Amino acid sequence: NTSCTGQVVPNYFGCQDDTSRALPYCDSSLSIDDRFENFKSILTLSEKILLISPQEELGNTCNCHTGNIDRIGLPQFMWLTETNTAVASSCIKKGQCASEFSGPMSLGASFNKTSWYLKGHVFGTEQRAYMNINWHRGTGLNDYIGLT
Repeated sequence: NTSCTGQVVPNYFGCQDDTSRALPYCDSSLSIDDRFENFKSILTLSEKILLISPQEELGNTCNCHTGNIDRIGLPQFMWLTETNTAVASSCIKKGQCASEFSGPMSLGASFNKTSWYLKGHVFGTEQRAYMNINWHRGTGLNDYIGLT
């Protein structure tokens, strides 16, 4: 995959290759719990650490790029950048930006679980939309929005 500038675009999509699709963690007919247990059981301790540790050679460590695990078809991923008050992205064009919400402290203080759910629903919809158009955060190369 390449962008319109010819730069290689990382594949942040999980369960997209034959290796991963052959494993239970990518079997959508299984429960989330079963898929997670399988995923957890096939990782080594060093792989688990890799998945929660930023890898500076993959990009900006503030965006926490984590390494890929080829043997199970897991691509690199960027985490801890999304959805505190908005989906972290640049605007598509003037007036077409991610929805902006109050921060976690004020939302939590509302004790309104419906608003928490709705905020998450909006974030999920916007992240999928940005991912589907291969959009970026506007913070540098390889800072694309992806979901697994």
